[in-house]
Amino acid sequence: MIAASVIAFLIPFTAGAQQPESHRLVAESFSLTTSNLQTRIWSDQLPALLSGRKHLQAAAPDANIGLTGLVYETQFKVDRRFYVVSVLNHQCVNTGLEHSLSCPARIAEISGSTPRLIQEVPNFVVSFQPDATGTKTNAQSRYMTIASFDPATRALTFTDVSDGRQTTLPIRINLE
Repeated sequence: MIAASVIAFLIPFTAGAQQPESHRLVAESFSLTTSNLQTRIWSDQLPALLSGRKHLQAAAPDANIGLTGLVYETQFKVDRRFYVVSVLNHQCVNTGLEHSLSCPARIAEISGSTPRLIQEVPNFVVSFQPDATGTKTNAQSRYMTIASFDPATRALTFTDVSDGRQTTLPIRINLE
């Protein structure tokens, strides 16, 4: 009887507990000239990004190059907080693997409109597969990067998927 009472007491607490989550980092374009989440996360990089895009526009005026940037991103809601993983497609280095780059990444907590930097990862591996036009696409699953949140450890971990094979990346971000 006592055991049944204890179990009945604990069920409401475990039913609302957060479950582990995994999300693919999705390629997203963002405007470099309007205020948005990515421009706030990468505000110190905006002058270099804008300069680079304007240089491309001048070099290829018929190419229809907009003032946009590209990130690979995902978000997690942990308790009442939002965390963003943002990998900037700028100053990236080829990893030597097909469809894989090493780029700067930031993990930020979002409170209101101001992101608070939790951690910066200068050489974050991100995998993608371009479509027939060379545009990075989210419509396939052979090449991608996955972020996972474990509520028991309150940590983000990452997995690279290259040609369908999964490899755990040596990155662990502890959330507060």
